Amino acid sequence: CLDVMPDAAGRLKHYTGVAPIFPRFSVEEEIEKIYNRKIPLPSGGHIVVEQTEALVAIDVNSGKYRDEEDLEATALKTNLEAAEEIARQLRLRDLGGVIINDFIDMERESNRREVERAFRRALRGERAKCWIQRISRFGIIEMTRQRVRPSFERGHYEPCKCCRGTGSIQSPRSTGMAVLRQIRAGLAQKRKRTCEIAVHPDVAVYLLNDRRQHLVELEQRFSKTVVVTVDGGLKADQHVIRYY
Repeated sequence: CLDVMPDAAGRLKHYTGVAPIFPRFSVEEEIEKIYNRKIPLPSGGHIVVEQTEALVAIDVNSGKYRDEEDLEATALKTNLEAAEEIARQLRLRDLGGVIINDFIDMERESNRREVERAFRRALRGERAKCWIQRISRFGIIEMTRQRVRPSFERGHYEPCKCCRGTGSIQSPRSTGMAVLRQIRAGLAQKRKRTCEIAVHPDVAVYLLNDRRQHLVELEQRFSKTVVVTVDGGLKADQHVIRYY
């Protein structure tokens, strides 16, 4: 430390405790918080961080906090807490690029400016260069932050293999209906006698329970056999259709 960061040498202490140092000082708990979209605030509100390809959106919410005399005071107190926490999260997560901070709406211009000043103070001393717009009448502060390296999320996460990074997948009903449309066209064109459908277990339950009569009607209409099989290796929005 003396060789690399001599100014910080005075803060370095030798830990001699028996318990591992991370659990002793709750470091693991703090690391886990970086993975959360929702970050609590001291008075009961919270902020939600959403990172997209185009920008980072941060939303401030008062939650169930209503201890102050009026909504304006509640919004001001929550926004001031959020300003500190947002600045902290930007550093922890290494967020860069265009960042939209959506604070709670406030009626008084003086309160909006107070939040703006608090936010600028919280970002003072940032190593990454920041350009901050004035807070709008709707409580939005647009800013850009220099992208020094990939964000924490980009460096520690990969797109979900189930939803392919979209955050949602087709419901069993939607997948089942798509399958029925495909086999209806296939049964009319194929000369094979049997149609086998391999689907996720949840989709199989939908087809064999809610759409059993539909399958029977297809078999009778085209004089062919439809077999539904379960494939646990398939994702909920995947299916395989074979004709033989």
